[in-house]
Amino acid sequence: MYTPAQVAAQHMTKGEEMLGGHMVMPSTGMEAPGQMGMAGATNAQGSSISSTPMMTSSTMGSSTAGSATPVPASSYRHLEVHICDRSTGMAVQGVHPAIRITDHTSSNMTTNIPIAVMQGIGSGTADLHYGNNAIMPPGHSFTVTVTVGSQMAAAQLRIPS
Repeated sequence: MYTPAQVAAQHMTKGEEMLGGHMVMPSTGMEAPGQMGMAGATNAQGSSISSTPMMTSSTMGSSTAGSATPVPASSYRHLEVHICDRSTGMAVQGVHPAIRITDHTSSNMTTNIPIAVMQGIGSGTADLHYGNNAIMPPGHSFTVTVTVGSQMAAAQLRIPS
């Protein structure tokens, strides 16, 4: 995760560029991503949000800042939501999504995800996405809900054990 100034000054070609917001960073870095699908939603004008959360295994530290209970490294995931115009497939810019995860394995505990705006270095706005790091333990089932204005998309997913 790098700032645009770091990307330019260090001529970086790999990684994520932070365009806004703040990442929740429990400790160390992340491993390779795996992809999960997410449903889209359409408004009355035919515009839509089509979202794909990107789940990334992580090797983050064992506790979060301010957390009284240590959280195993295997519980952290990097959640990315791509919001696209259904008619063009292009990433939608300038929106302010709300992302909520509900853990059905932990008494339907709901967490609002702080929004960070990112894109892959060198990918430009085609890879514009929103999300953050979240606690999503192995073996748990979740609903990820994304809301942009009056539009909503939701997906059910299970983190492999």
